[in-house]
Amino acid sequence: MYIHYILQEGGHAVRDPNRVGVRLFQRMINWIYPQPDSCLLCGMAVFRRGRLPCRLCLRCESMFTFLDKDAICEGCGRLWLHSQGMPGGSIDGSKNSICPDCCRRGKTYLTYSRSAATYNETMKELIARYKFRGDRKLAPILAAFLIYAWNKHYKTENKESKESKGICDKSHLPRIDLITYVPLHDSRLHERTFNQAEELARLLGAAVGVPVAGLLEKVRATEKQSHKNRQGRLHALDHTLRYRSDYADRAGTLADCTMSSENRISEAKNTRTIVIVDDIYTTGSTLNEAAYVLKHGIPEAKIYGLTVAR
Repeated sequence: MYIHYILQEGGHAVRDPNRVGVRLFQRMINWIYPQPDSCLLCGMAVFRRGRLPCRLCLRCESMFTFLDKDAICEGCGRLWLHSQGMPGGSIDGSKNSICPDCCRRGKTYLTYSRSAATYNETMKELIARYKFRGDRKLAPILAAFLIYAWNKHYKTENKESKESKGICDKSHLPRIDLITYVPLHDSRLHERTFNQAEELARLLGAAVGVPVAGLLEKVRATEKQSHKNRQGRLHALDHTLRYRSDYADRAGTLADCTMSSENRISEAKNTRTIVIVDDIYTTGSTLNEAAYVLKHGIPEAKIYGLTVAR
């Protein structure tokens, strides 16, 4: 007894018992010689991966400029060589320095912020497709940038990091208790249908094994930051965010945290280090305002930033 396939030719059913052999042969070939993954951007075969933990070919990955840990501003994480630094502009005596933007900023509430790559034309187009045109299949790529930056600048305790301890000592990096994200106002959320910072934060949290919670809410709608110049962005978000003081007592807020339900409240109240996730760091006003609000809600907490691009 054999399996037969039904083909349609001119509206009539035609039995073709030979196709089963072709299908089985193809499956056997694929099992012996697995087909390579296709690039999420260009669709070409990915024979070897680069820095990012996602299906991106080396050609597409080369179009992004990654931020090297030894050539960035200690404060905001922008590309900034030590030779460009200003006198006395070092936080901890390391060879990095503070860029002029950070030196000009008055009060900062972030311990520091880090980004994966520069905001070049390729990154600009990628984020625009995802954020403004709703191309959400790009989320895994952008989340991969966050994971890459996390593994360089923050300590994590998932399986992958434990296996790599012998290669890269992370004892000097901060251990993060919680990940949060920059919120959207309800009107903007209705317009865009999703919060890109929240979606990326949750993908990051799932990958590194750190709980994610919405600690902030936006209480006043503002004009899009992309429509403002630098001076307009610096104070545009003043008094627009509010700390969700009830987050430790709301069952839904921490529902996605990777911890048992009986430990959620006590773990939340003991939070000491928090990373705020956003897609882009431009002037730093958004992250700084978010950190300011969090510091008032949890005064003893250390607040860090993490973005895809700078």
